Amino acid sequence: MTIAEGQLLWTPSEEVARNSNITAYMNWLRDKGIVDVDNYDALWRWSVDNIEAFWGSLWDFFEIISDTPYEQVTDSLEMKPGNRWFVGSRVNLAEHIMRKARPGQPALFHLSETRPLAELSWDDLGARVRILATRMRAMGVKPGDAVCALMPNIPETVIAMLASISIGAVWSNAAPEFGRKTILDRFTQIEPRWLFISDGYVFGGKSFDKREEAVAIVEALSGSLEQVVYLPYLNPLNREAPVAASLWDEMLEGEDPGAGAFQFERVPHDHPLWVLFSSGTTGLPKAIVHSHQGALMEMMKVMTFHMD
Repeated sequence: MTIAEGQLLWTPSEEVARNSNITAYMNWLRDKGIVDVDNYDALWRWSVDNIEAFWGSLWDFFEIISDTPYEQVTDSLEMKPGNRWFVGSRVNLAEHIMRKARPGQPALFHLSETRPLAELSWDDLGARVRILATRMRAMGVKPGDAVCALMPNIPETVIAMLASISIGAVWSNAAPEFGRKTILDRFTQIEPRWLFISDGYVFGGKSFDKREEAVAIVEALSGSLEQVVYLPYLNPLNREAPVAASLWDEMLEGEDPGAGAFQFERVPHDHPLWVLFSSGTTGLPKAIVHSHQGALMEMMKVMTFHMD
């Protein structure tokens, strides 16, 4: 089958379109007296011509939770570095992810070469995030502290990330298959106070033991590192960590404070959320800092224009 440029590949049914987020948003805009548009092209045109009104309307449509109201949507409409958005607001991305939890419904489906297909419910995800975040707070993690991970793409990594950002810590991770120098070129730039590590990973049916590598990395980060959390992933029965560390399971032994009692750390609009890195092919990897507010804006946009 040959697909020509501009060929229409899919059109939603009337029912799908009627029940979509984008239709709900257009109806909301009309009901609020903001603008009356009845199709995608008209909505897109309005969003381009009225940038501040568009983003401000998304803030209200999604009922963004902030300790304080924002002073203005943006301080500049020029395409340049340094533009500030929703200055004055105090938000937390993890709070907005977790507030739409669906009790009894799956939050994650996960499968790996060492684990069968399984699911993690919103209830279990929320409880584990709150327990770990509460424990991290009690152990001294403060907003702005860097927390890094060297773990596979598994639910534990998601839990560690959500727990960290929920209390205002700055998250960063590197794939465990990276070499020692590649990892340290990244982590030494942000000087993590906490590090989550696993004993290795599996790829193509082959196990890669990374415990020796972990020892060297922890030693290299000793100037800033205060706490290591160890997950025996390759061999769950061998709980002996290669470095001084708390075990993952032990970190989750606390009592869940409950969704109503747990306090998310709402941070300023420009507070770092996580640090990504460039490839490092032309020197040291360049740190790319994302903020809670920036990621939240991207989520609002994606959720609005998705057909689900």
